[in-house]
Amino acid sequence: MTINIEWTRDDLKKLLYKKRKKTNIIIFIISFLIYLYIMYSGLKYDEFDKFVILLSFVIYLFVVYVFLWVTTLLYVKTRLKRNDKRTDMAYGKYVIKLDDEKILSSFNKNTISYKWKDITKFKNKKDYFFLRTANDFIGLTFRRSELKDDYDKMLEYVLKRIQKKK
Repeated sequence: MTINIEWTRDDLKKLLYKKRKKTNIIIFIISFLIYLYIMYSGLKYDEFDKFVILLSFVIYLFVVYVFLWVTTLLYVKTRLKRNDKRTDMAYGKYVIKLDDEKILSSFNKNTISYKWKDITKFKNKKDYFFLRTANDFIGLTFRRSELKDDYDKMLEYVLKRIQKKK
């Protein structure tokens, strides 16, 4: 089985933003609840001006939003920079070949070969699966968004080979 994939820096950037979205929503909700907890006494008693509390609430949420936006930008920028250093600008067209003995991932003149028996880590999630050997620290990640129609066929093939190994 042979599959061709194109991976760009923009694809990685979109993936990193998507990865932070859930975390940012959780932090935003928690900060909202913290504010309500702190200001509960101010809302309960008449000594405090409701307009000031409401205005401070809007300002507080705006500051939290800006903080999350800036941290997300920094996160994406540092991850992109780190990925560029680690993988030596590994963007472009990939050719993935699966056979009974190994899985080959070719990019430019580089080829990564994983024998099925050497795979020590296999992680299967909703939108991707991941393979790694004991010698390799980066591993191979295959995403549904990139593989599209070939994803299910490839996952089924990989699962068969890994289960045979055991």
